[in-house]
Amino acid sequence: MGAGHLLNPPTQCKTPRLMLSFSSSSLAFFTREETLEVLKMMVIRRASGVAVEALTNDEEVELRSKIEALGLEVTKVPSSSTRHLDELEIAKELDKLSMKLDDVDEMISSAIASDPHVQSLLSGTADIWMPVITASADERRNFAGPTGEGDARESEKAPM
Repeated sequence: MGAGHLLNPPTQCKTPRLMLSFSSSSLAFFTREETLEVLKMMVIRRASGVAVEALTNDEEVELRSKIEALGLEVTKVPSSSTRHLDELEIAKELDKLSMKLDDVDEMISSAIASDPHVQSLLSGTADIWMPVITASADERRNFAGPTGEGDARESEKAPM
C-alpha cells in the first residue's frame, strides 16, 4: 500500500460548518468519516515538522510556529450568525479569507526560501499533499484510505 493510501483528506471547506477547531466538542459537528480525516491531516501536519527536524538535526522553532499558525487559521470556529448574509457581505467575507490564505502562502514561501531542507521535504512529499490541496470536493470523497469498512469493499472488488 503506497503512502497515498494512508491519506484520506477532509472534505473541501466550503461551508462554515467544516471550519471548526479540533476540540472534542467541535469534532461533534463532523461525521465520523470527516472526523477521522481531520485527525489524519493533523497528524500529517505534525509529522512534517518532525521530519524537517530529523533532517536538519535542529529544532525548527520557526517552522513549528508557522505550521501551528496555519493549523489555527484553517480551524477557527466561525462566529455563529443569526442573520443571513447577502451576496455583497459574502463577497467581503471571501475576500477576507482570501487575504488570510495569501498570508499563509507567504509564510510557507518564506519557509521554503529560507531553508533548503523545507524545500526538499515538500518536494519529496508532493505526491502525497499536492493531490489533497488541488482536489475538488468530489475527488476528495473518492480518495482511498484505511477506514475499515471501505477496505473490505475494495478487497472484494480486487481480482485474485
